Amino acid sequence: MILQFGLMHFKIFSQRIKQYNNLCVRNFIKETQFKTHIMNFKKSIALIVFGLLGYTTFAQNSDQESHKEEQNLIWRNKGDNFIRFYLLGTQHDGGVSIGLDYERLMDEKGSMGLIVPVYYSFGNSFMESSSSGYFYFSPGLKFYPGLQRKVTYAVGPNLLFGKGRYSEWFWDGSSERRHTVDHTIFGVMIKNYLNVNLNSSFNFSMDFGLGVTYINRQKSSTQVTAENLGPSITGSFNLGFGYRF
Repeated sequence: MILQFGLMHFKIFSQRIKQYNNLCVRNFIKETQFKTHIMNFKKSIALIVFGLLGYTTFAQNSDQESHKEEQNLIWRNKGDNFIRFYLLGTQHDGGVSIGLDYERLMDEKGSMGLIVPVYYSFGNSFMESSSSGYFYFSPGLKFYPGLQRKVTYAVGPNLLFGKGRYSEWFWDGSSERRHTVDHTIFGVMIKNYLNVNLNSSFNFSMDFGLGVTYINRQKSSTQVTAENLGPSITGSFNLGFGYRF
């Protein structure tokens, strides 16, 4: 009897343990499935969010590009040619200058132009020397990163040719005398341009450039041969108005 009673309780206990294990396994499976569903749901939400962000960014970029092309087309059709008059500027010699340039856009989009400017400097007086006037010729290329708009920016390289004359005092060993010096320069510059279109024809222009003169040749009235002073830093700044056609 005692043995049978013990076996009966052992079977009941075994069945309870088995039922408990099965319940734990089912709960684990359900919990795992639940976590899997949650992770899949999070992935789906993330994909939707990234998809919306990507679409929004693409749409914004497309709108910006469309607006840029629309603005470029409007201003590109205003004309390929510019004539500008520079009423105030300064060149290599440091004097006040005036100038004139012609520019021609070279491609359909208006991303590149050929510019041919000339300047005249009235000269300056500094300590014991004074210049009587310089002529400058500075052809170059202009690149428009934002194409043609109401306000355009351009940058590009320019050659620089300059010729002028100045006079100064010098000591000849016995007395102080004044002589004239012919001055010739050649170099390169990088110029930055800002152009504001006031309407379809007239515009305000400003440019600023820095560069180097490789040839800096001088010959005075007391010298037989010219001497080259070597490279020097040069600059240019101009303000004016232009006409587009």
